[in-house]
Amino acid sequence: MEERNVTAFVNGESEAEHPSHRFFNRELSWLQFNRRVLHEALDDRTPLLERVVFLSIFTSNLDENYQKRVGGLKRQIAAGVLARSIDGMTPQQQLLAIRHDVLDMLAVQAKAFTQEIRPALARQGIALLDWQELTDAERQFADRYFQRNLFPVLTPLAVDPGHPFPFISNLSMSLGVTLRHPPDHPDAGVKQFARVKVPKVLPRWVRLLPRVEGADDKSRDDGPFRFVHVMEIIRNNLEDLFAGMIIDEAEPFRITRNADVEREEEEAEDLLDLIEQELRDRRFADVIRLEIKDRHTLEMLPFLTEELHLEETDIYRLPAELDYTDLLCIYSLNMPQLKFEH
Repeated sequence: MEERNVTAFVNGESEAEHPSHRFFNRELSWLQFNRRVLHEALDDRTPLLERVVFLSIFTSNLDENYQKRVGGLKRQIAAGVLARSIDGMTPQQQLLAIRHDVLDMLAVQAKAFTQEIRPALARQGIALLDWQELTDAERQFADRYFQRNLFPVLTPLAVDPGHPFPFISNLSMSLGVTLRHPPDHPDAGVKQFARVKVPKVLPRWVRLLPRVEGADDKSRDDGPFRFVHVMEIIRNNLEDLFAGMIIDEAEPFRITRNADVEREEEEAEDLLDLIEQELRDRRFADVIRLEIKDRHTLEMLPFLTEELHLEETDIYRLPAELDYTDLLCIYSLNMPQLKFEH
C-alpha cells in the first residue's frame, strides 16, 4: 500500500485513477528491502556495534542502487525513453519516487545515528567527537597527526582560468574549499574554489591519544576509545595547505557516478577487453548524485552543481554523516559484549 501511495503522489493521481495499482515498481520494491536493512539498525535489540554495521550496509546498498538502477533510469531519460514500467510510471516519475523514499530513509538513518546510536556508543566508552568537543591535548595530538600522516599525502587542486575543475572519482570523499587572497594582494576579493581529496587509504575515524603514557601496548585495547573524523582534522588545519589565503568555507562532499554503461557482449571479440573497457567507462561516467552536509548557506553549492552538470533533484543534503561505511573501523574494537555471539 505504501508503494501505491508513492506512485499516486508522483503522478498526482488517486489510487482509483491509476490503472496499474496492482503492480509493484521494481525500483521502489528494492528500496523497501533496504528499508528492512535500516530497520535492523533501528532495533535496540540488535547489539550496538552490529547496529553500526547495519547503518553501513544500508549506505553501501544505496550507493550500489544509485550507480546501477538510478544510473539506468538517468540513461533512459537522456535517450528520450518514455516507455512506462509495468506499474505505469515513466523513468522521470520513478526517479522522483525514488528520491521521495530515499530522503525519508536518510532522515530516519540520521536520526537513529545522532539521537540513539552515537549517544549509546558514548555511554559504552566509544566517543565519536566533533572538533569542538576535543580537549586541548587531543587537538594537539590531531594537529601532530595531520603534519605526520595527512599533510604529505594531500594535494589541493585549485580551480581558476588555468586549472579546470578536477576529475573526482566515484564515491570519493572530498573537501571543497572557497578561499581568497588577503586584502594587500592584487587579486584581493576574488574567490577561488579548491578541492582536497581524502585518499581512501587513510582511516576515516582517527583514534585520539591511543596510548596511555607509561602503559604497555595493551592500553590501546582497553580504551579510552575517542575518535574524530579525519575530515575534521583536515578542515581545522587548512591554513597549512593554503598558506597566506583567507578561507571562507570548507565543506565535505561526495559524488556518485553512473555505473550503468552499455555493453555489447555478443559482439565483443574479447570478453576481458569488454570488461576492462566497462570499468574505464564507469570511472569517467556522468555524476548522478551529490551528497553534501545540510547547511543553511553553502556558497560553493551552485558552483559544484554547475561544474558537475547536476540538477536540484540530484543533490542530497544530509543532516549527519555523508558515508556511514566509514564507521566500520570501530567494529574491530575489542568489545565483544557489543556484538553478536559467534
